[in-house]
Amino acid sequence: MGSSFPAPLRLTLALLWQLGLSAAIQWLGLMVNGSKVAWNETQHCKILDGLVPDQLQLCRRNLELMHSIVHAAKETKGVCQKTFSDMRWNCSSIEYAPSFTPDLLKGTRESAFVYALAAAAVSHSIARACASGELPICSCGSVPSETFRILSGDEIAEVAS
Repeated sequence: MGSSFPAPLRLTLALLWQLGLSAAIQWLGLMVNGSKVAWNETQHCKILDGLVPDQLQLCRRNLELMHSIVHAAKETKGVCQKTFSDMRWNCSSIEYAPSFTPDLLKGTRESAFVYALAAAAVSHSIARACASGELPICSCGSVPSETFRILSGDEIAEVAS
């Protein structure tokens, strides 16, 4: 029996809930060179750092989602660093993705924030691409603009602080 979750949601969940603490956010490493890739061939999934083996498989099966995933990685970095720009921990360790420093490898408040932000960013990025019709694999239609208002990165940072 097939899954009741749409393919974009299954990919999102798989990207975020891999075995091992840091593996779930290693995909943030795609922010470095992910924009330079056309994402039109499955070999592109393995040439960049940031995906663990299960995520590589999902990438190969869902290439059309990778632009949204890369956008989410960049948004995560930008919002995190803006949110904590004037604090002792300023989210600079996200720069080392997919290799992380201890603050993101352990169950810290900082890692919890980055995980939550990354989950929100990837879900938002895929949902936005679906709603705008950019992803042919989505079964959802466009959302009327008066129903939902999508927050910008600045507004998300404001809410988080």
